[in-house]
Formats: sequence, C-alpha cells, structure tokens
Amino acid sequence: WEDSFDDHLCRAMWLDDRNEFVKLVNGVESFGSLDCKNNLPETVRDLMLLHDSANCAAAVLAGETDAYLKFKDLTDLGWSFLHHAAKHGDPKITALFLDNGFLADDRRDCDELNLKAALPLHVALESIRDHILLKNRKSAIDLVVLLCDDEYRNILETIRLLALKTTNVFNEFLLYLKQGKMVELCALLMVAHKELLPLLYMENTLVSTSITQDDDPLQRKETLLLLNIFEKIGDDLSAYIRLEHLRVIYRYGFCIMTY
Repeated sequence: WEDSFDDHLCRAMWLDDRNEFVKLVNGVESFGSLDCKNNLPETVRDLMLLHDSANCAAAVLAGETDAYLKFKDLTDLGWSFLHHAAKHGDPKITALFLDNGFLADDRRDCDELNLKAALPLHVALESIRDHILLKNRKSAIDLVVLLCDDEYRNILETIRLLALKTTNVFNEFLLYLKQGKMVELCALLMVAHKELLPLLYMENTLVSTSITQDDDPLQRKETLLLLNIFEKIGDDLSAYIRLEHLRVIYRYGFCIMTY
C-alpha cells in the first residue's frame, strides 16, 4: 500500500477529487518517511500547487482531513501560500485563498525571484515575464499576440484575481509604466485595462509624461503603442482570454496588425 500511495494521492490531486483526497489522507499515518498524523507535509502542498487542486485545498481548509496543512503559516522560503499560488499561476487556488482571508496586499521578500517586499501580484507578473522573455518577444504587438495563446490563460486569470484585490494596483501599474516593463504592463492591461486606463487618462499630465524611458525612444514608442492597442481593442482582447473554448488566435492578431 505504501508503495502505491504516492500514485493514488497524485491522481486524486491531478483530478482534484475532493472525496478521494480526503479518504486517502485520512487513511494513512505517514507519507514516505513523513508523519501525516497531525500535519500534512509540504509535499502535499506542492502537489496541490502543481495541479491547482482547489477542491483538495478546500477540504483541508474546511477541516475535512484529520491532518492539517498550515496554509496560513509562512513557508520555508518566507512566502505566504498565496505567493506560491501566484508563482504557479493557479487561478482556482488563488480564488479560494482570497475568499478565505488571504491578503493580496501581503508583502514578502522573495529572494528566489530577487524581489523585495513583493506582493503576490508581483510574483505572478515576474513568473509570466520570465516565461515570455525566454521566447525573445519584445514588441508590443508580439506580446499581445503571444499572451492570447491558451497557455497563458491560467496565469492571466491569476493576475486578474490578484489585481482586483490589490489595494493600490494602479500605483503598481504606474511603476511598471515608468520602468518600461512591457511584459508586466501587457499582462495587467490584458486583465484590467478597464480599471487602469481611465485612471491613467485622468492624470493632470499627458500619458506620455508618465513614461520616463527617455534614453530609449524605441521602448517609449512601443509602450505608447501598447496603450493605444488596449484603448482601441482592449475589450475584445480581455473577452478572448477569458473564453473557455479555444478560438482562432489569428483573428485578433490580424486586428492588431491592421487597426
């Protein structure tokens, strides 16, 4: 039984089968060499994050398991579990945690990502940035088309949930704008352009004065283009990435290339 327990547990969390998960963890006293009688090991947490197993996590939060996973304690990295969910791009677990008192405004030093006083939103944006920069996509149009790909839907939904709950999200947006961080800007606009752009245009100064990449005219041009794209077709883009069924991405790519 012990030899196959890992497989059973992994399958239950992969399927996010709440009943099977509770049955398994309540029926075993150890997970490998780790005692499960009182506290579930971090290995279980890691599997939940890997598979975005919100039903299983909800069972633990509801006290359905004999053992307890200390979700509200800091992890060995000094992160909250919401920071971990943000890094993994887990929208279901992120929504669950936010609904159960986890704070989107919680700031932690994330040395692994070289971030200080980082919000969960920062961690999610850093995660998507690292992934996209590997593809060497830098122009505004390239970024918008790339983020329409289905593989980014989970992380973008995670960012949307965190942005809605982050108190000063507009200030974070302005900071990214001034730093010329195109990936973070594009991701935020994908999920929150309706909230961010009106605030930006309400500023007493012109939008262009909020962009301080004076030493890089091309970067400045691309940033303004990005804002213009979302001013014109932001609603279509936001609606597209939230669709549950795949649609032909090239339709929106064509709109961007020819508007």
